[in-house]
Amino acid sequence: MSSVAMALLLVSLATVESNNNPDAVSPNGNEVGILQITPIMVRDCNRIVGEERWDLDDRLDIIQSYEMAETFFDHYCKGASVEQMARCWNGGPRGHVKSSTEAYWIKVRAEMEARADARSN
Repeated sequence: MSSVAMALLLVSLATVESNNNPDAVSPNGNEVGILQITPIMVRDCNRIVGEERWDLDDRLDIIQSYEMAETFFDHYCKGASVEQMARCWNGGPRGHVKSSTEAYWIKVRAEMEARADARSN
């Protein structure tokens, strides 16, 4: 995936997840930051890279959040479509096959299309 396509995916995910608010916290307090990252996701990304690169506070940092997302995608979504990647972000490594992630994909796709349209105008 090109860096432009990845940037479009990430900013669209951020819009759907938190309305681009890096300080967002879910009502249950488990999902935090611009991409609404869980503690399990932080642990998994650290496991993937083989070191304690991120801590829970890094979820509030836009750059660190995007790096965790890219780590997740690089590990679980090799060769995946943008739809599969978005659905995995919502539903975990097997999210692309879960019917529960279909509505999420519709929101992300609409956001991506709106951003692409705005960019071409």
